[in-house]
Amino acid sequence: MALGCDSIEMSLVAVVSGISANDSLGFKINYGNPNGSTAATQVFLFDQGQVTFSNGGSNFSCSVLPNAMSVTSVFGIKTLNFNLHNCLTSLGLTLLPGDTMRFVGKFSVNPNGPITPMFQAVPSFSASAYATQNGVGLSCDTLTESFTLSKSEVVFDFPNTINGLPSGCDEGQLDWRLFVPDNDFSDWFGNELRPATKVDSLVFDFDPGLLSAFTGGAVEVSIPGHPTFGNSYFPIRPLSDFPDGHYVAIF
Repeated sequence: MALGCDSIEMSLVAVVSGISANDSLGFKINYGNPNGSTAATQVFLFDQGQVTFSNGGSNFSCSVLPNAMSVTSVFGIKTLNFNLHNCLTSLGLTLLPGDTMRFVGKFSVNPNGPITPMFQAVPSFSASAYATQNGVGLSCDTLTESFTLSKSEVVFDFPNTINGLPSGCDEGQLDWRLFVPDNDFSDWFGNELRPATKVDSLVFDFDPGLLSAFTGGAVEVSIPGHPTFGNSYFPIRPLSDFPDGHYVAIF
């Protein structure tokens, strides 16, 4: 399982059987969209990889770059085709029955891909190896994998007529909140710390007339549920420090 922006590693192994291969061969990875859409946007973004050929008892490795991969999408089902022809021919190898090729690829989960804040399985997630012999394409068995994805959703909540604005001359409090809705995260990751966002500053504009029309003007911040400080609020610079109405606090 993983979240948007996570780095993941995929490992595939194939054993040569019944043929010899010295030209076109590779791996294909297939998957659908967890959100059920037909969008062509990729979920897994390939960064780099390595293929290792075991030939006659010796190992030979080759780097796999993004230009070795092509992507097709049909009604949302993606096929990532890793053509390892250049690796095999540059090494001058002929793979014989019993030889193996192992591909290890590093990917990132696209946070803008067709995934949702709910944990959902990647449909049709499978992989297979292929080779071409005498112009005829051959492929290994297609093996499936179970993998779950989600992405963090950050919600900004602000004072409005629904959650309460001060009225008349009553003393009031205005609350701005940045939070991540519960999507059963703890069921999947336990107590693991996986921050969805980072707050490094607080900037807003206010009517400078507030400074003369009302008393108070204190500003406080809190991190609800903090393991050390709990739900406590801590004072930061008051509104009166910004007579021009442009408030800035750097954390």
